[in-house]
This record gives sequence, structure tokens and C-alpha cells, in this order.
Amino acid sequence: MDRLSIAELVAVLRQEISRYAGVSDDSKAYLLRDDELKHYAVNAIMNEPGDDHAWVIVQAHIDGEHIIVDEDNVWDKNLWKALVAAGVPREQIVLAYQGEKVPTASEP
Repeated sequence: MDRLSIAELVAVLRQEISRYAGVSDDSKAYLLRDDELKHYAVNAIMNEPGDDHAWVIVQAHIDGEHIIVDEDNVWDKNLWKALVAAGVPREQIVLAYQGEKVPTASEP
């Protein structure tokens, strides 16, 4: 699979992460987007205040030619799997929440 350009990574990440936003019976999930810094997230807020009122569902950013997945709290449809299915090579995805490191310039 060919490596994607930064512009292609941004387009795919924006598309796939937006799919996690929406409304359920007990909460709303909001897309947060900073195109200048290439940071994207979906945060959930419960309809009623209390414990665990708000949390990060998914969060990722672009670093060089990699998508860094900072947080992924979805058990049944992980963001990295959605990115791969959308055409991002797995070697361009870093799962920071699992301890993976961004490759240096000399590494792929």
C-alpha cells in the first residue's frame, strides 16, 4: 500500500473521526477540530451532570507523515481500524495510547 501525503492523511482522519460524533439517549458526542494544528477529537457529554459527565471518545493528530491516535475509548470499532479500512497504511498510524512511538526520520 502506498504511503499517503499529509493532505490525504488529514482528509481521511477528518472523515473517519467525524463518524464518532452524534447523539444517543443519554449523551451527545461532539467533534472538536483544529485544522491549523491538525488535532481532532470527539468528546462525549452526558445529558445529566454527575460522575463521568464528560470524556474523550477518540483523539488523534497528524505528526509529520503519521496519524497519532492519542486516545481511543471505543471497544467495537477502533479508530485505527477505520483508518486502515479507509486506505491509511498501518505503518502511518501510531497508537500512542498503547505506547507506540513516532518513527524518527530515518525509520519508515
